[in-house]
Amino acid sequence: MKRRLKLKIALLTMAAIAGCGSPPNVQEMATVSPEVNALPSAVPLSCVERSAATRPPKHPIVELVWCIAETDELYDPDHLFHETLGIKKYTTSEGVPWGIKTGAGANENTQLPAGIFSFIFERKTPKGIDELGNRYLSISMGYPGVCVKTADVEATFGKDSWLTAVPIVVPSSASAGVLPLSSKSKVNPYGIVFKSPRLFMRDASGSVSFIFKNEECFSHITMQRNLDLFTYRKMQGIKK
Repeated sequence: MKRRLKLKIALLTMAAIAGCGSPPNVQEMATVSPEVNALPSAVPLSCVERSAATRPPKHPIVELVWCIAETDELYDPDHLFHETLGIKKYTTSEGVPWGIKTGAGANENTQLPAGIFSFIFERKTPKGIDELGNRYLSISMGYPGVCVKTADVEATFGKDSWLTAVPIVVPSSASAGVLPLSSKSKVNPYGIVFKSPRLFMRDASGSVSFIFKNEECFSHITMQRNLDLFTYRKMQGIKK
Protein backbone atom coordinates (compact mmCIF):
# COMPACT_ATOMS: atom_id res chain seq x y z
CA MET A 1 0.00 0.00 0.00
CA LYS A 2 2.82 2.41 0.90
CA ARG A 3 4.60 1.57 -2.32
CA ARG A 4 1.42 2.39 -4.33
CA LEU A 5 0.99 5.72 -2.53
CA LYS A 6 4.62 6.69 -3.23
CA LEU A 7 4.13 5.83 -6.92
CA LYS A 8 1.02 8.09 -7.17
CA ILE A 9 2.85 10.99 -5.51
CA ALA A 10 5.75 10.56 -7.89
CA LEU A 11 3.51 10.58 -10.94
CA LEU A 12 1.65 13.69 -9.79
CA THR A 13 4.91 15.46 -9.09
CA MET A 14 6.21 14.63 -12.57
CA ALA A 15 2.99 15.94 -14.15
CA ALA A 16 3.29 19.22 -12.25
CA ILE A 17 6.92 19.66 -13.33
CA ALA A 18 5.93 19.00 -16.96
CA GLY A 19 3.59 21.99 -16.79
CA CYS A 20 0.29 20.22 -16.27
CA GLY A 21 -0.19 21.80 -12.87
CA SER A 22 -1.94 20.19 -9.93
CA PRO A 23 -4.72 17.68 -10.63
CA PRO A 24 -8.23 19.16 -10.53
CA ASN A 25 -10.19 18.55 -7.38
CA VAL A 26 -13.78 17.32 -7.38
CA GLN A 27 -15.25 20.84 -7.20
CA GLU A 28 -13.21 22.03 -10.18
CA MET A 29 -14.25 18.99 -12.23
CA ALA A 30 -17.91 19.69 -11.50
CA THR A 31 -17.58 23.32 -12.61
CA VAL A 32 -17.76 23.09 -16.38
CA SER A 33 -18.52 25.98 -18.64
CA PRO A 34 -22.14 26.14 -19.89
CA GLU A 35 -20.90 25.89 -23.47
CA VAL A 36 -19.57 22.39 -22.82
CA ASN A 37 -22.84 21.12 -21.38
CA ALA A 38 -25.04 22.96 -23.85
CA LEU A 39 -27.11 20.61 -25.99
CA PRO A 40 -28.79 21.49 -29.26
CA SER A 41 -32.24 22.94 -28.61
CA ALA A 42 -34.98 20.33 -28.84
CA VAL A 43 -37.31 20.49 -31.82
CA PRO A 44 -40.76 21.69 -30.63
CA LEU A 45 -43.28 18.88 -30.45
CA SER A 46 -46.36 18.99 -32.63
CA CYS A 47 -49.78 19.10 -30.95
CA VAL A 48 -50.30 15.41 -31.71
CA GLU A 49 -46.90 14.53 -30.21
CA ARG A 50 -47.56 16.66 -27.13
CA SER A 51 -50.87 14.89 -26.70
CA ALA A 52 -49.27 11.44 -27.04
CA ALA A 53 -46.67 12.33 -24.41
CA THR A 54 -49.33 13.34 -21.85
CA ARG A 55 -49.34 11.49 -18.54
CA PRO A 56 -51.85 11.50 -15.61
CA PRO A 57 -53.30 13.55 -14.05
CA LYS A 58 -53.55 15.34 -17.40
CA HIS A 59 -55.59 13.91 -20.26
CA PRO A 60 -54.29 13.62 -23.86
CA ILE A 61 -57.50 14.96 -25.44
CA VAL A 62 -57.52 18.02 -23.20
CA GLU A 63 -53.82 18.59 -23.88
CA LEU A 64 -54.50 18.43 -27.62
CA VAL A 65 -57.21 21.08 -27.27
CA TRP A 66 -54.90 23.32 -25.24
CA CYS A 67 -52.18 23.02 -27.88
CA ILE A 68 -54.57 23.91 -30.72
CA ALA A 69 -55.77 26.98 -28.82
CA GLU A 70 -52.19 27.94 -28.00
CA THR A 71 -50.61 27.56 -31.43
CA ASP A 72 -53.17 27.63 -34.27
CA GLU A 73 -54.73 30.79 -35.72
CA LEU A 74 -57.88 28.83 -36.64
CA TYR A 75 -57.93 30.60 -39.98
CA ASP A 76 -56.41 28.28 -42.56
CA PRO A 77 -58.13 24.85 -42.62
CA ASP A 78 -55.22 23.36 -44.57
CA HIS A 79 -52.81 24.34 -41.79
CA LEU A 80 -55.22 23.21 -39.06
CA PHE A 81 -55.87 19.75 -40.48
CA HIS A 82 -52.55 18.99 -42.15
CA GLU A 83 -50.03 20.63 -39.79
CA THR A 84 -51.73 20.86 -36.39
CA LEU A 85 -53.83 17.67 -36.48
CA GLY A 86 -51.69 15.62 -38.85
CA ILE A 87 -54.69 14.77 -41.03
CA LYS A 88 -53.94 14.58 -44.75
CA LYS A 89 -57.38 13.57 -46.00
CA TYR A 90 -60.17 16.05 -45.26
CA THR A 91 -63.13 17.50 -47.11
CA THR A 92 -63.79 21.17 -47.81
CA SER A 93 -67.32 22.16 -48.80
CA GLU A 94 -67.47 24.17 -52.01
CA GLY A 95 -69.71 27.17 -52.65
CA VAL A 96 -70.50 27.99 -49.02
CA PRO A 97 -71.87 31.57 -49.26
CA TRP A 98 -70.88 32.66 -45.79
CA GLY A 99 -67.30 31.35 -45.78
CA ILE A 100 -65.69 27.94 -45.63
CA LYS A 101 -66.39 24.56 -44.01
CA THR A 102 -63.95 21.66 -43.64
CA GLY A 103 -64.28 18.32 -41.87
CA ALA A 104 -62.50 15.02 -41.24
CA GLY A 105 -62.73 11.93 -39.09
CA ALA A 106 -60.16 11.45 -36.35
CA ASN A 107 -59.45 8.00 -37.78
CA GLU A 108 -57.54 9.73 -40.59
CA ASN A 109 -54.63 10.01 -38.14
CA THR A 110 -54.11 7.01 -35.87
CA GLN A 111 -51.73 9.05 -33.68
CA LEU A 112 -54.57 11.23 -32.40
CA PRO A 113 -55.78 10.36 -28.88
CA ALA A 114 -58.49 7.70 -28.62
CA GLY A 115 -61.96 9.02 -27.94
CA ILE A 116 -62.27 11.67 -30.66
CA PHE A 117 -64.72 10.97 -33.49
CA SER A 118 -64.46 13.95 -35.84
CA PHE A 119 -63.39 17.55 -36.43
CA ILE A 120 -65.54 20.21 -38.12
CA PHE A 121 -64.03 23.62 -38.93
CA GLU A 122 -66.05 26.63 -40.07
CA ARG A 123 -64.91 30.15 -40.93
CA LYS A 124 -67.50 32.87 -41.40
CA THR A 125 -66.32 35.83 -43.49
CA PRO A 126 -66.96 39.27 -41.95
CA LYS A 127 -69.27 41.42 -44.08
CA GLY A 128 -68.05 44.78 -42.86
CA ILE A 129 -66.49 46.74 -40.01
CA ASP A 130 -69.49 46.16 -37.75
CA GLU A 131 -70.41 42.67 -38.93
CA LEU A 132 -67.89 40.26 -37.48
CA GLY A 133 -67.20 36.79 -38.75
CA ASN A 134 -65.77 33.99 -36.66
CA ARG A 135 -63.51 30.96 -36.65
CA TYR A 136 -65.05 27.84 -35.17
CA LEU A 137 -63.79 24.31 -34.50
CA SER A 138 -66.03 21.54 -33.17
CA ILE A 139 -64.53 18.29 -31.84
CA SER A 140 -66.99 15.44 -31.36
CA MET A 141 -66.41 12.54 -29.01
CA GLY A 142 -67.43 9.10 -30.27
CA TYR A 143 -66.26 6.27 -28.04
CA PRO A 144 -68.20 5.33 -24.87
CA GLY A 145 -65.08 3.73 -23.40
CA VAL A 146 -63.29 7.10 -23.15
CA CYS A 147 -64.64 9.43 -20.49
CA VAL A 148 -63.15 12.87 -19.98
CA LYS A 149 -64.44 14.53 -16.81
CA THR A 150 -64.39 17.99 -15.31
CA ALA A 151 -61.34 17.10 -13.22
CA ASP A 152 -59.43 16.12 -16.39
CA VAL A 153 -60.22 19.50 -17.93
CA GLU A 154 -59.16 21.38 -14.81
CA ALA A 155 -55.83 19.51 -14.67
CA THR A 156 -54.76 21.38 -17.83
CA PHE A 157 -56.94 24.50 -17.98
CA GLY A 158 -57.17 25.15 -14.25
CA LYS A 159 -60.36 26.23 -12.50
CA ASP A 160 -60.62 29.69 -14.04
CA SER A 161 -63.80 28.93 -15.98
CA TRP A 162 -67.33 30.16 -16.53
CA LEU A 163 -70.30 27.81 -16.32
CA THR A 164 -72.74 28.12 -19.19
CA ALA A 165 -75.59 26.82 -17.06
CA VAL A 166 -76.49 26.16 -13.45
CA PRO A 167 -74.78 22.96 -12.25
CA ILE A 168 -77.13 19.99 -12.46
CA VAL A 169 -77.16 16.94 -10.21
CA VAL A 170 -76.65 13.75 -12.21
CA PRO A 171 -77.55 10.54 -10.33
CA SER A 172 -74.79 7.96 -10.17
CA SER A 173 -77.36 5.22 -10.72
CA ALA A 174 -79.87 4.90 -13.55
CA SER A 175 -82.69 3.82 -11.23
CA ALA A 176 -85.84 5.90 -11.54
CA GLY A 177 -87.73 7.47 -8.70
CA VAL A 178 -86.44 9.01 -5.48
CA LEU A 179 -82.86 8.14 -4.70
CA PRO A 180 -82.06 6.71 -1.26
CA LEU A 181 -80.02 8.85 1.10
CA SER A 182 -77.01 6.54 0.71
CA SER A 183 -76.94 7.05 -3.06
CA LYS A 184 -74.17 9.31 -4.28
CA SER A 185 -74.68 11.99 -6.89
CA LYS A 186 -72.28 14.12 -8.83
CA VAL A 187 -72.64 17.78 -9.75
CA ASN A 188 -71.79 18.37 -13.40
CA PRO A 189 -72.28 21.58 -15.35
CA TYR A 190 -73.94 21.47 -18.74
CA GLY A 191 -70.83 23.08 -20.16
CA ILE A 192 -67.67 24.89 -19.12
CA VAL A 193 -66.17 27.83 -20.98
CA PHE A 194 -62.48 28.72 -20.63
CA LYS A 195 -60.81 31.96 -21.63
CA SER A 196 -57.13 32.56 -20.98
CA PRO A 197 -54.54 35.15 -22.05
CA ARG A 198 -52.13 32.24 -22.55
CA LEU A 199 -54.34 30.88 -25.31
CA PHE A 200 -55.40 32.10 -28.75
CA MET A 201 -52.23 34.19 -29.12
CA ARG A 202 -53.72 36.70 -26.67
CA ASP A 203 -56.93 37.09 -28.66
CA ALA A 204 -59.49 38.16 -26.06
CA SER A 205 -62.35 36.88 -28.22
CA GLY A 206 -61.13 33.28 -28.09
CA SER A 207 -62.79 30.65 -25.94
CA VAL A 208 -62.87 26.89 -25.42
CA SER A 209 -66.09 25.18 -24.36
CA PHE A 210 -66.38 21.64 -23.01
CA ILE A 211 -69.99 20.50 -23.39
CA PHE A 212 -71.21 17.87 -20.91
CA LYS A 213 -74.97 17.81 -21.67
CA ASN A 214 -75.81 16.91 -18.06
CA GLU A 215 -73.55 13.85 -18.18
CA GLU A 216 -70.38 12.94 -16.33
CA CYS A 217 -68.28 12.83 -19.52
CA PHE A 218 -68.25 15.64 -22.06
CA SER A 219 -69.68 14.93 -25.50
CA HIS A 220 -67.92 17.56 -27.59
CA ILE A 221 -65.63 20.58 -27.50
CA THR A 222 -65.97 23.86 -29.33
CA MET A 223 -63.27 26.45 -29.95
CA GLN A 224 -64.16 29.88 -31.24
CA ARG A 225 -62.44 33.16 -32.16
CA ASN A 226 -63.93 36.29 -33.66
CA LEU A 227 -62.82 37.42 -37.10
CA ASP A 228 -62.91 41.14 -37.85
CA LEU A 229 -62.43 42.62 -41.30
CA PHE A 230 -58.88 43.86 -40.60
CA THR A 231 -57.71 40.44 -39.38
CA TYR A 232 -59.45 38.73 -42.29
CA ARG A 233 -57.66 40.88 -44.87
CA LYS A 234 -54.36 40.51 -43.04
CA MET A 235 -54.65 36.71 -42.92
CA GLN A 236 -55.59 36.59 -46.60
CA GLY A 237 -52.36 38.43 -47.40
CA ILE A 238 -50.26 36.04 -45.28
CA LYS A 239 -51.79 32.99 -46.98
CA LYS A 240 -51.03 34.41 -50.44
